[in-house]
Amino acid sequence: MKFLKYISSIYFRGLVLCPAALIVWSVPVCSQLTISVEEVLAKSDLYTSDKWVKEGIRFLDEEPQDLPYLEKLEFRSETDEFDLGRQEYLFRSSFNSSKMRKFHEQEIAISRQELLIKHDNYVASIISAYHFQTAKWYYIEIEKQQLLEEKNILEDKKIILQRLMNNSLDIDLEEFLKLENDLQEIRSALLRIDHQKATIISQLLGEDFGIDSIQLSAPNWLSFGFMHKTLSDLKGQFAQNRLLFQQQLKVDKAALKEKQEKAESQKIIDFVQIKYAGRDNLEFGNEISLGFGINIPTRSSRRVKQNEARLDMIEEQVELDQLQWELSQELKQLYAHFDLLKKEYNVLQEYIDINERSKTYEKYKTIEGIEPLSLLSLKESILKNQQKLIKIEKEAVLTYLTIISRLNAFPTNGREANLLIDKS
Repeated sequence: MKFLKYISSIYFRGLVLCPAALIVWSVPVCSQLTISVEEVLAKSDLYTSDKWVKEGIRFLDEEPQDLPYLEKLEFRSETDEFDLGRQEYLFRSSFNSSKMRKFHEQEIAISRQELLIKHDNYVASIISAYHFQTAKWYYIEIEKQQLLEEKNILEDKKIILQRLMNNSLDIDLEEFLKLENDLQEIRSALLRIDHQKATIISQLLGEDFGIDSIQLSAPNWLSFGFMHKTLSDLKGQFAQNRLLFQQQLKVDKAALKEKQEKAESQKIIDFVQIKYAGRDNLEFGNEISLGFGINIPTRSSRRVKQNEARLDMIEEQVELDQLQWELSQELKQLYAHFDLLKKEYNVLQEYIDINERSKTYEKYKTIEGIEPLSLLSLKESILKNQQKLIKIEKEAVLTYLTIISRLNAFPTNGREANLLIDKS
C-alpha cells in the first residue's frame, strides 16, 4: 500500500480536456506562425486565373464569327483540243441559307456558354480542393494532440508497470505487451500525421514550412447546426448544378447539329455560275452564259449525316438523364449519411455529458490511496470518447463538403468562398 501511495504521487502528463473542436487551440506553441482559415482559402485565387477565358470570350465577341453568305467560290478553266484560243472559263459560287446562318449564331452562343461554364467548374474544383485540404489540416492538428495525450497516458502506465516489475510485484504480462504494441502504433501514427500535415501545408501554401512552425487558426469552426442549415438551403439548387448545365449544353449543341443537317438537305439552290466559252470567236456577250444548280430533295438526301446527328443527340440526352439520376441517388445517400453522423455525434455527446467522467477524474485524482492505473484508465476512457467525437465530426465535415461539391455549389471567388466557418 505504501508503494502504491508512492506511485500515485507520480506526475501525470496531459493537457486540460475541453470541447472536442477546441482541444488543439488550448495548447500554446512557441515560435509559431498562425494563419487563419480565411487566409488559406483566399490563396486559391493564385490558381484561378481567368486569363484564357477572357481571351476566349474576347475572340468570340470581337472577331468575325458570322457565317458568310457565300459558302464557296470556285474558278475553273479548261481548253478544247489544246487550243488556247478556245479556252473555257467558269466562275461558280454556292451560298449558305438564312437558316444555316441562324443556326451558326446559336452554335457560337452555346460555345460561349460552354467556355464560361468550363471555367466556373475549373475554379470551383480548385476552391473545393482547398476546402477539403484545409478541413483535413484542422483535424490533423486535433488528432495529433489527442495522440500525444494518449501516448503520455500509455507511457505513464508503462512507468508504473515497470516499477511494479522492479519491485517483484505481479503484473499482467499480456497487458504490458499490449501497452508496448499500442505505443508503437501511436508512434507510427504520429509519423504518418506529420507527413500528411507537411504535404497539405505545401499544397495549400506553396511553401515549405516545418510541421511545427505554422498553425491553423479556426476559432469559429463549423458546427453541426450550421452545416445542417447550409445543406438544407442547398437542397433546392440541384437543378442549377453546373455539371448538369454543361451536359445540357452538349444536348443543345447536338440537337442544333441535327437541325443544321436537315436544313442542308432542304437547300434548293446548290450553286450559281458564270461561264465564258471562248470557242467560236463570237462577240464577248455571246460567249457568256449564266447557269445554276438546283437540289432535288429525296428521302435519302443526307440521310446518313442526319441519322448520325440524331443518334449523337440521343446519346447526349441519355448521358444527361443518367447524370441526373446518379447525382440524385448519390446526394440522397450523402444526406442520409450526414444525418446519421449528426445523430451519432449527439448521442455520444449526451453520453459524455451524463457520465461526466472528466469531473470524476478530477475528483478521484485528489483522493489519497486511489490506484494510479485506475486513474490513468479513467483518463484514457475520457480521451477515447473525445477521439470518437472528433472522428465523427471530421467525417461529417468531409461529407458536408462532398455534398456541396456534388451539388457543384462552391463559389467561384476564392476570397468570398468560405464554407468552413460558422456564420450563424
